[in-house]
Amino acid sequence: VSFYNTKTLWQPHKKQKFEILDHTLVMKAGGKSNSAGLPVPIAYSTAEAFDVSFAYKADGRCSFAMTFGHMEKYTPKSVSRSLPPSSKWKDFKIRIPKSPRAMSAALTFYCSGENAAFSLKDLVVREVEPVSESGRKLYLNGKECEAIYWAPGDTANSYYDRKAAQMLRFALFRTGGKLIPVKKAVTESDYRTNAVFIGTAAEKCGLLAKKEISSVKEGGYVMKLTGNKLAIAGKRPGGVFLGVVDLLERMGISYLATDLFTKPHGNTLALKEFVQSRNPAVPMRLQDTLRYLRRYSPHEEFANYRIINSFEGACHSVTSLLSIAEFGKTKPEFFALQADGSRMPPDTNAAVVQYCMSNTELTSLLAERLIEVMKADPYSTYYPFQPGDGAGRFCRCQECEKMGSATDRLLAWTNRVAEKTSRVFPEKKLLTFSYVDTYEPPVKVLPHKNVYVEYCPYHPEVWGSQIYYGHEYNKTGKEYMSAWEKRIPDQMAAFTYPVNY
Repeated sequence: VSFYNTKTLWQPHKKQKFEILDHTLVMKAGGKSNSAGLPVPIAYSTAEAFDVSFAYKADGRCSFAMTFGHMEKYTPKSVSRSLPPSSKWKDFKIRIPKSPRAMSAALTFYCSGENAAFSLKDLVVREVEPVSESGRKLYLNGKECEAIYWAPGDTANSYYDRKAAQMLRFALFRTGGKLIPVKKAVTESDYRTNAVFIGTAAEKCGLLAKKEISSVKEGGYVMKLTGNKLAIAGKRPGGVFLGVVDLLERMGISYLATDLFTKPHGNTLALKEFVQSRNPAVPMRLQDTLRYLRRYSPHEEFANYRIINSFEGACHSVTSLLSIAEFGKTKPEFFALQADGSRMPPDTNAAVVQYCMSNTELTSLLAERLIEVMKADPYSTYYPFQPGDGAGRFCRCQECEKMGSATDRLLAWTNRVAEKTSRVFPEKKLLTFSYVDTYEPPVKVLPHKNVYVEYCPYHPEVWGSQIYYGHEYNKTGKEYMSAWEKRIPDQMAAFTYPVNY
């Protein structure tokens, strides 16, 4: 994007001291030490090891490490190697065993010393699958399942279909099942295989009638086992994933948390003919901080705001899209007028920045930047669009106050941006929220068709108990939520918290 260098995809996100030019990373130690790290997406990988290869040039003390982690458990494990000095490009290869419970990984490169320098290119990470014919077999109407297929389509759907296939294989394998290969369906013979077909492959395999596929709504799925083929077709966000989780439940495998599943009884899994579907009442279900949880929407459906130096799927995202550090001095009118008659100062904590929602120049610039992010992020459907945190900081200028209640202002502002982004990306949606100042539903403004509202059961103002839904502390929160659902029943989203703030 024009307003951020794409090296922000690398870590650290702040104060980076390296460059990425022409697909080559270059960094110098400057007498101290320096590092550059890149996350490796390994969630639902069944690999037993990873082959890492790259070309490098090194002067001084240089090394690299692959570190494994887990989103819910602090169990880091790192494998590191020194890189011998070389003034010419030198190839390096290594096989690194996967940490058993790892669901995340990162590669980090280091250099240290007075004149130390390091350059990197041609970085490749390949999965090494276990070789085993043992394990519980899956039978589809009496025939062993030979593969799990996805089919090429547009960039995003291909990505999600393949990931859902990997999730199914991972769950079966981790609960004692035989490792079933995940394959790309490209020929007619592929569709004659005794197999599970997911997403686009499910629509092409001939099992599902047009009527069955057309009955699927946002976030829903239909799955059907006929003969020796099982099809799972779904709509984003996360329809195929929801179908996979429900299929596992049908097999007696419950998805407990991230990489934990209950084991089914017996030495085989045998499925008979069935048809099953689900259209969730709330298609978009975002869970704060934890990425892979049972029946929540895939986290990648939410914008990868790391490309604007924020966090993936960040809340209060406008503060990164257009920061007060960048515009506080040159465009103070972009920011909220305070009670004392001054605009928010440039040194305001980024997390609490509020904006002048009536400023048309600001709105146009936000839309332009958001369109750039949408172009750079092909996998996402939802783009969080929320001002800073906290209460009582909305703009007090006359034009903003004319817009109505805090909720009306937020929706009107978001609508203006959505009107511009939808002309370029009609399928992508903006997410704003019902939270603190905007708990009550709007009085006069309804959201644009491409705007969804996340209801946040936030403590303590109106949602006093996040453990017991029926508790009297939640009476006001439930009333607000019900009023929102009546006002915009088809444009509500769920934002849930894993802790009580």
